[in-house]
Amino acid sequence: MYLYNWVNGAQGPMVFDVGVVVPDDFDAPPPGLLLRRVGPLKVASLLYVGPFPHETGTGWHELRWEERAREAGHVYTERLYRELYHHFDYTPSGMHQHVVEVQIEIE
Repeated sequence: MYLYNWVNGAQGPMVFDVGVVVPDDFDAPPPGLLLRRVGPLKVASLLYVGPFPHETGTGWHELRWEERAREAGHVYTERLYRELYHHFDYTPSGMHQHVVEVQIEIE
């Protein structure tokens, strides 16, 4: 999971974390890593299947997460944007079909 916490709005500076789910009884992270609990959030979620933005044939720009949340009657808080990578597809054909779940915190 890649977790982006916006500091100054959606396109401003951000805090970038890489996270994994750990068991509740997990004692301590390995040296150099920070373990922190992320509380529950209300999010709008979109599933993207296709090439990443830097790859040929991408449709990433069509996600329009903020507009879609607004159309559903929600407000994007700009506090959290999260990408959950469910599958990487680096096939030799170059027609990559990665599976990414994009989540934004909403009110």
